[in-house]
Amino acid sequence: MARGCTIPCDAGGLRLALQRRLFWDGLTERLPALIAMGLVLGAAAVALVWAGPITALVMVGWALAAGAVLTGQAWLGAGPPATAAMHRETLQLVERHAAEIHPSRLAELRTRAAELEPAHAFFGTHTTRILQDLREATGEAFRCRC
Repeated sequence: MARGCTIPCDAGGLRLALQRRLFWDGLTERLPALIAMGLVLGAAAVALVWAGPITALVMVGWALAAGAVLTGQAWLGAGPPATAAMHRETLQLVERHAAEIHPSRLAELRTRAAELEPAHAFFGTHTTRILQDLREATGEAFRCRC
């Protein structure tokens, strides 16, 4: 999204934005383990001097693997909550931009957003259509290209 653009272009963009937000929350939950990984990296520098390069290399490898696992856990753990929050976020986007939308179109967008069903097979398609209509109603579709 360009500067000043607050409405995602599609359901995938909305989900990705929510997943990024939740990813940092998940990463902060793993902060003690990340600090321990940093300590192992620091110990690898000491091990380089006292135990030799092979030991230091193994320690760095294990620390990097731990960092990758922790980061992956945080990213994958943020996926399902992001999907679950899409309906609520769509409603909030409509309400956040209510002042910019003509009242008759606002009522229709509110109704369509409220009728979204996350368990429906075409939830993503319906969400994308609502986001596109919201972008057009606020003029963001013309200012901000997707």
